Amino acid sequence: KIKYGTYCCGSTNAFFQGSTIPTYQKLNAFMESAKPSVYTSGNSQGLDRVLKEDGMYAFFMEAAAIEYHVERKCDLKQLGGLLDSKGYGIALPKDSPYTAAMSAGVLQLQESGNLQEINVKSWPLKR
Repeated sequence: KIKYGTYCCGSTNAFFQGSTIPTYQKLNAFMESAKPSVYTSGNSQGLDRVLKEDGMYAFFMEAAAIEYHVERKCDLKQLGGLLDSKGYGIALPKDSPYTAAMSAGVLQLQESGNLQEINVKSWPLKR
């Protein structure tokens, strides 16, 4: 039986813990009861475990992070689609004077289609 897990302390784990969708609740119940633990101390440890356990462990993590790692490690593969829909964020200090300008700029990039174009151009590695 394949085991699966998440980073113990991340947003993906919080997503499963807080879900009201029965399928996700069942997945969470399995993860919480699994012995030994299927949780990891970080995404890197989760990806390492995927590779070390030879197809017997799957790791849930944010789609953008999975895409990044799959592009760089040819022995990883992303299965399925998104569990939920989340966008990208930009971290700024609280009360930053740049918040309004950054928000307007991101919105303009989204509406023009340029954000998707930038993602397609810069994310995949050329092999």
